[in-house]
Amino acid sequence: MHTSSQKAGETLLAQALESRRDICKTLLTTSSAALGVYLTLLGLVLDKGKAICFLSCHPVVASVPVVLFIFAASMYVCGYFHAPAVSAERVLAALRSENEAIILGGVSATLKRRFYFLWAGNSAFWCGVCSGLYSVVVAARGA
Repeated sequence: MHTSSQKAGETLLAQALESRRDICKTLLTTSSAALGVYLTLLGLVLDKGKAICFLSCHPVVASVPVVLFIFAASMYVCGYFHAPAVSAERVLAALRSENEAIILGGVSATLKRRFYFLWAGNSAFWCGVCSGLYSVVVAARGA
């Protein structure tokens, strides 16, 4: 392989690993903030009497967005880290023995792991947004 092609491939690989990690980090903050926004919106829509009635009459409607936002945040945390099989000791041993298969397998496992956890987190996040909006509308209509 030509040296410039190899360098370009290394750069693309490093960017792919870091971009998904940065996305997970950003979305972890976003889903944590969404939890606060949802609870604040409920607080603005409901006065104290209506809040008690809403929570007792619609406990599932009120709690589903909270659970989904927490689940999304946990998926982003899982996606932030490398695959468990990719430990620093194992990578160093592979570099010393010049075993490319271990390194390539670790990179592939990490990319797949981040992809799946990002999709799981995004699915939970957007379901949380939709159910949160529904919950706020139900609350605004009079519990």
